[in-house]
Amino acid sequence: MINFFDLSTKHTIIDVNRNKYVIPTLHPNRKMSMHDFIYMLDGEWKIGQDGEEYHVKKGDVLILSADRYHYGIEPCSVGTRTIYIHASCEPFDNESLSGNQKISLPTCIHASSNPNVKNCFDKVLYADSCKNNLMASVYFDALLCELQSCSDDFSPNNIAENIRQTIISSSRILKNSEIAEKFNIGVKTAETIFKNAFHVSIHQYVIDTKIEHVKFYLKNFPEMKMYEIASNLGFYDEFHMSRQFKKNVGLSPSEYRKNVK
Repeated sequence: MINFFDLSTKHTIIDVNRNKYVIPTLHPNRKMSMHDFIYMLDGEWKIGQDGEEYHVKKGDVLILSADRYHYGIEPCSVGTRTIYIHASCEPFDNESLSGNQKISLPTCIHASSNPNVKNCFDKVLYADSCKNNLMASVYFDALLCELQSCSDDFSPNNIAENIRQTIISSSRILKNSEIAEKFNIGVKTAETIFKNAFHVSIHQYVIDTKIEHVKFYLKNFPEMKMYEIASNLGFYDEFHMSRQFKKNVGLSPSEYRKNVK
C-alpha cells in the first residue's frame, strides 16, 4: 500500500511520545482522522491495515494513514519500545497526484540504515515538548523526506522484477506470503504489483517457472528419476510435480520425456 503526503501545507503534530510495552500488547483496532507514524526502537509487532499485514521489527517505520482501518494481528514482543507521531491529515494527503510537493511512501519502511530517520523522530518529540509547533512541523516534513530516501527502490517496476528474480532463483515453491514478507509489503500489494507488470499471478508464475525447469531436466538429464527432479525443484513429491506438469503441458512428465527424445 502506497501513502501520499502533501508538503505544500504544514502538518500539525497532534501527539508524539515514546512507549514501552512490558507485556505483550495488541495494537488497537481503530480508524483515525490523523496519520500515525510508528518507529520501532526495539522488539517486533504484527499490525494490519485495510486487509494487509505488516510484521515490523527494530528500525522499521510503520505508517498508518488517516481514514484507513488498522488493527492488531499479534501482540508485540515483551519489551517492545516505540516512538509514535500523530500528525494531521491535510486536504491533499492520500491523493496520488504528481508534483514536487507530493511524497509517496510505502506503509512499512526499513529505516535502520538511516540514522536521520530516528533523529527526526527525536526532534519532533523534542519540539513538541517545547511547545514549538512550527519546529515540530518542519522536522516532520524532514522526516517524510528521509523516509522517501529510504524507499527510493520502492517503485512497482523494481518490486515486480525483484519478485520475479526471487522466484527464478528459489529452490522451493514459494508462497505469496513468503514473497510479500521478503519485500516487506502486503500480500495483496505484491500480487497487484506483479500482475500489473507481468499480466500473470505470482502463484501461476511460480508454477510456470518450475514447469520450465522440469522440462529442462527431462530433456537434458534422461537418467534422473522423477522423484529426484521433484526434490531438486521444491515440489512436495513427484505426484505433485506430475499433476502440475500435466495441467500446464497436457502430458505427464514421462510422456513428455519420450516425445523429446
